Amino acid sequence: MRLKHFDQTNQNEQTRSPSYNDNRHQDAKLHHSAVFGPNNSPRGEKSRRNQSKTCLKVDPKIINLSNRVFNDNELKLLKRGLKFTPTPSVDHDELKADMLKFCRRLRLTEYFADKESEEDDSLVRNKSTFIPNTGRNKCLDDYIENLSNYPLTPIKVNHNLTKGEKSALQNLRNDKSIVIKQADKGGAIVIMDSDYYRIKVEEQLNDSTFYSEIPDNIDHLVKRRMNTVLNKYTTATTEKEYDYLKNFERKTSNFYGLPKIHKSKEIQSAINSQQNEYIKVQKPTDLKLRPIIAGPASPTHRLSNFLDIILKPLCKYVPSYIRDDIDFLSHLPKIAPVHARLVSFDVTSLYTNIPHDLGIEAIQYWVAKHRDAIPNRFTVDFILDSTKLILENNSFYFNGKNYLQHRGTAMGTKFAPTYATLVMGFLEQRLYQEQCTVRTLRVDADKTGARLKGYTYITFSNIGPNACYNECIRRTKCRSFNYNSITRRCDINKMSSSSETEFVDETNCVYVDMTQYRGVSKIVTNRFMLRALIWTIVEFQ
Repeated sequence: MRLKHFDQTNQNEQTRSPSYNDNRHQDAKLHHSAVFGPNNSPRGEKSRRNQSKTCLKVDPKIINLSNRVFNDNELKLLKRGLKFTPTPSVDHDELKADMLKFCRRLRLTEYFADKESEEDDSLVRNKSTFIPNTGRNKCLDDYIENLSNYPLTPIKVNHNLTKGEKSALQNLRNDKSIVIKQADKGGAIVIMDSDYYRIKVEEQLNDSTFYSEIPDNIDHLVKRRMNTVLNKYTTATTEKEYDYLKNFERKTSNFYGLPKIHKSKEIQSAINSQQNEYIKVQKPTDLKLRPIIAGPASPTHRLSNFLDIILKPLCKYVPSYIRDDIDFLSHLPKIAPVHARLVSFDVTSLYTNIPHDLGIEAIQYWVAKHRDAIPNRFTVDFILDSTKLILENNSFYFNGKNYLQHRGTAMGTKFAPTYATLVMGFLEQRLYQEQCTVRTLRVDADKTGARLKGYTYITFSNIGPNACYNECIRRTKCRSFNYNSITRRCDINKMSSSSETEFVDETNCVYVDMTQYRGVSKIVTNRFMLRALIWTIVEFQ
């Protein structure tokens, strides 16, 4: 139909007078020259393209804060990132072990093919080592025997590193004078002198508010305390759960810090001035580290995982909870005013700033309010005692010394995100109770934005008898963003703040002139924005 219509249109055009066609052709040429240049490219496109090239910001891949000088092969290797994997050589022992695992799975599939699955309420369990006996199926036995005797011929491997890069990798691995870490945000690699890195870490560990040095390793004591809790609540766990929580190889947790390059003015100034993938900065004095306690085999790591499974269903009852980035995008309005502003509130080091008493009270609040979301065998006392055990026995090792964290929770522990979400949701509920009007809020546990119109009061007083509420709230900064710079295809990681102000004073009540934020739509945050503190925003009457 489209072709027929096109042909008919051409016939109609040909029947018109020549002068008419000439005029139309001349008008088309004038229109073409007005919109396009002589080289058939849209007018202004080339200048805009050149302007965008000059304004394009180069994202750094390597930030060198050390005194070490790197050669070309080392820089080329580092630019590949810490997730780059060199081609491994063939490991015949590992190949044989994988073959045995595959044969075991075949026997298990045959063994359980005609058996009904047994009902088991266990949320966690240790991996089974059961292997069915031979002789059940001759065909399967013959196949596994032939597979086991199959010759393992060497495979030609094409390495993804040159000889120079392999030598550079060995040099970097053996160099103890530097420490290579991933940046806290942005994906860049940060290289620091070992002494400089150690001093920065010890600056945090010497803060007696959060950490204290202990003379000896206490892992065996923590293990004993955990066994006491498990034996006290025997009806709370199944046999498989009890075995999972008690029988495993433990290892002392290690402490490390991720450089917050986005918070360092000296580093950001160097990035803006050098505009290169390789940035050289001489030991910035304002660099901070994000504390991470790596305890994948700590005495409480399995209990933390178990508790996270139990408490995670409660997160959906937090009204402002954002599940993930897809959930975040669903809250973005399709249309926003031209001058809309996105306002967010950032809690400084939320995980380490949550007092234990506040955390225990928050867990108790949510468990009691939504008791039907948790199996009855998990009593409130069991959950609270387990939470307290994890919070109060977070020990770790750094530079030959043992430490104990006695405030907040470790960022590396499994249940930390769920714990922080429930604490922030609890604060939200307490704030709601003290306010007469509540605005729509959306939170992802440490940053919050809100729809603000006209003049607004933001209040934080009288939310409870505990002073720890105000302690947590006081560590907050306000950021504002141009809302229209955010689209459904945006990269939230690269969204920059246009302003940052300290707005919480000692009276915990501050008047904010919000006229500059007129037209801001509902609050939007996502998982890239870390954890969030929830605020009640009351329109001034």
